[in-house]
Amino acid sequence: LDRSGYPHFVAITAKIVSLDDRKYVLSFVLDKTEEKNTELTLQKLRTRFSTAFQYAPVAACITRLRDGLLVEVNEKLLAEYEWSRETLIGRTTVDAGLWGSVEDRERMIAVLRERGSVSDFDSIGISSTGKRYHISLSARVIELENEPHLLVYIVNITDREQARAELAAREELFRMIVTKAADGIFLIDPETLAFVEYNEAGCRSLGYSHEEFASIRLADIQAEMDEAEIRSRMQRIFDAGNATFETRHHRKDGSVQIAHVAASVVHVSGKTLVASVVNDITADRKSRELIESHNRILE
Repeated sequence: LDRSGYPHFVAITAKIVSLDDRKYVLSFVLDKTEEKNTELTLQKLRTRFSTAFQYAPVAACITRLRDGLLVEVNEKLLAEYEWSRETLIGRTTVDAGLWGSVEDRERMIAVLRERGSVSDFDSIGISSTGKRYHISLSARVIELENEPHLLVYIVNITDREQARAELAAREELFRMIVTKAADGIFLIDPETLAFVEYNEAGCRSLGYSHEEFASIRLADIQAEMDEAEIRSRMQRIFDAGNATFETRHHRKDGSVQIAHVAASVVHVSGKTLVASVVNDITADRKSRELIESHNRILE
């Protein structure tokens, strides 16, 4: 204890020496308080790190940078990928079969050597039963026993990737249906009256190429309503949720298209749009009018 009563950690070296035929104890006292406090602080940090590592909500492991030797794994990794600690510790991640792609590990290590860390690195992980998972890796270089190691967190994104693939397939199916449809299909922004999406049949029926139609607004082709009347019709569609009606459109060549329109309110990527399926009934209407004209003559 010092004069204020504060305890100190000390290292004492003592030796018996003779002076004038008398025995004395020669002692050297080295104050190691700061060193001991640092050691205790590091011990607390190691304990906290170990606890956080073991009980992390995602799979995690520590591997040696130079060869991928596994030195520690957490419980989440063992449970999620059905491995035992004895099977993994002391083996490399490649030898143990954790990696689905050796090339992916090499690419990730190259990034780590350059940047010191990597985030959201997609790869394939393998369970002890051989099941393959889509995984996302985040890793950082740390020093253990004076040698670079990797602290790696592994997120299983299999469900997310499957959902993304299914969504992409549905979108592709929808796009094929729209592209191959005989009727014109349009997605219209009710605020700007711009065509957000449109298919080839819709452009072709009005005499435009797909590229030309990119600059066309609904008001540009409408032959019966001005912009105020179009917006009033849009509001009625919004109020009812859907509507069917006949209208007339200007074609590029100046002729008029008679169209039957089925419109409904849809929500796409958080934006409210109007989807319209347009059936060109010009030829049918002209044929009907011609027949009615002949009938009147016959009467």
